[in-house]
Amino acid sequence: MKDKEFQKLLDQASKAAIQHREIMKLVGEACIERFGYHYSDLDVDCLIDTIDHGLGPIKVSDVDEAFEWSIKNKGLELRDSRLDKE
Repeated sequence: MKDKEFQKLLDQASKAAIQHREIMKLVGEACIERFGYHYSDLDVDCLIDTIDHGLGPIKVSDVDEAFEWSIKNKGLELRDSRLDKE
């Protein structure tokens, strides 16, 4: 691979990484708003696998279930803003 092609690839990867971090931040903030906790603080594996590692799609219902399970198992209180959901 020539330098120019490699530089283009590096630039694309850098841009994608920045966008990914911005989206991860938004997802984390949404989790705090929705449940009262960041997904990484509770080690919500299914969401970490999806958001941090890109291992496939996930449904809201799966995230809800995983958060509820994690919060219950850690003896924490669920701040459930889902009552406001449409």
